[in-house]
Amino acid sequence: MVDNNVIKQMLEKADAHPFYYGGGDESYFWRAAEIDGEIFAERHQVVDGEVESSYYHCYSGDFGAKRDLYDGIVIDFVVYYRATWKFRERSDVFECTAGPEDEGLLEILSVFHRKYASFVNDVLYWFSVVLEVEPDERGVCEIAVQRKLDADERLVKRVLDRLALNDPIVVAVGDVKYCWQIVKAHGELWFLRSTWLCRDEYIFFSDEYGHVPLDESDALDALRDAVRDCFSVDNWELIDTDTDVDSMLALVDLTMADM
Repeated sequence: MVDNNVIKQMLEKADAHPFYYGGGDESYFWRAAEIDGEIFAERHQVVDGEVESSYYHCYSGDFGAKRDLYDGIVIDFVVYYRATWKFRERSDVFECTAGPEDEGLLEILSVFHRKYASFVNDVLYWFSVVLEVEPDERGVCEIAVQRKLDADERLVKRVLDRLALNDPIVVAVGDVKYCWQIVKAHGELWFLRSTWLCRDEYIFFSDEYGHVPLDESDALDALRDAVRDCFSVDNWELIDTDTDVDSMLALVDLTMADM
């Protein structure tokens, strides 16, 4: 279990500098560090003096979780500034707030192996996505993170569509929901990890498909770690769905008692 205090201690150990943005009655800061193959991050949102904190953890080798965490940081920034850019308000956001010499931002980019130019490109991409989405009748904008599936991922999707008979396991951790669907067939485990990120009225969700042969211990260990990691941060909550959670966890040699 990687509780919030451990995440804070690791960030202090790394002397991670915060990336601040916002102002007035609403402000944010993020910081992140990579230590011994693990990534630790925290987010603080301050609105009218009230602080809401979220903590994150993933393994450096879990490229899907690492990508989703980085995207979440960029999306957070975009959602805050969307009105400023949409209505062409004066802003020094890429000079002072998130300039190419901002120490906290550069540290975060280093953790995720991104350059500053890549960050700006990612901001432009997500802003274009946000602009195109209209809220539904609930006032919510659901945004699917578009990634073209390769032939292997399409195969996994077909297997799951045919064999997955129950709902996925759904774990809520702060502003993130993780959904796992796992089935065993043909000597392999076939899985889908969906990640849902909530930001104001926006919900961003992405899917990752994969499969692991049962005789490849390292790959099974990596999958087990990825599933366990969704339960690793304090205050996780299991969402009630029509599935036998223990039976699905047993496919990766886990039980709820391990969480």
